Amino acid sequence: MDIESMLKVMMETGRLDREKYQLKLGDAIDILAGAPGDTLVNVSNKVDSYRGYYEDLAIEPGESTAAELHEALTNVIDTELEGYKGGEYLMTVDTPLWKAYYGSTGDAIVDVDMTVPGELRFIFKNID
Repeated sequence: MDIESMLKVMMETGRLDREKYQLKLGDAIDILAGAPGDTLVNVSNKVDSYRGYYEDLAIEPGESTAAELHEALTNVIDTELEGYKGGEYLMTVDTPLWKAYYGSTGDAIVDVDMTVPGELRFIFKNID
């Protein structure tokens, strides 16, 4: 097995591992679709390839509405995003999510709290 093939296997194994505890792109879209559009969300609607794992998706810190974030996440499905240091990475419904600014590492998005009326709060976990 050549080095490139070995690296791809290692990346895929890591991604499958992260999918066990992290919220995935498709799950977030489904959750947002069920919320009223004007529901406040505790992340922005700016998305990009995650600096820590280019094949994962980063959502920048900030605030948006469920409708804004739903649109941004839906639009990125089956799209190739450029990694921080190059390369193209396909975002799918199984892509793990992170809260991070472009070019920075951040916290894993692991769950959602919808107990406060009018708010949808993603729950973050530092994975260092």
